[in-house]
Amino acid sequence: MLGLLMANLIQPGAGIVIADQGANTANLSTKAFSFENFIDHLVPTSLFKALAEGEILQIVVFSLFAGVAVMALGERGKPLLEMADNVAHMMLNITGYVMKLAPIAVCASVASVITKSGPGILLNFAKFLGGFYIALALLWAILLVAGFGRGHDWRG
Repeated sequence: MLGLLMANLIQPGAGIVIADQGANTANLSTKAFSFENFIDHLVPTSLFKALAEGEILQIVVFSLFAGVAVMALGERGKPLLEMADNVAHMMLNITGYVMKLAPIAVCASVASVITKSGPGILLNFAKFLGGFYIALALLWAILLVAGFGRGHDWRG
């Protein structure tokens, strides 16, 4: 509720116009949601197609089936389980590398937006960050009041 209140008060992003907004839209489907579309997108036709197209629900369904199948294999499934564990560790390492490079990517992204929209955009960024820190301070104040306002004797 605090987040909704702060977003309505501060209205982050209001007044921001990015020049190439139409060219960088994601490849998202805008079909109306229906039960038929849901069922159609529930079962993957191919794991690789689902991964390539970002069909999260299909990936989850495949993962559930694969997990149940590996567990049903018992001892024969242990090599697959170990491989999946090793792949997960590899992905965590890749995520670590990405996180180490994230500040450079954010700096490049901000520089790109400044070159397209001008230095005035920094005022909108400052407004957004200021609103974020105000919301954090309010959240901490609410949590402290809720925690200490219960009437407990904290002296021991």
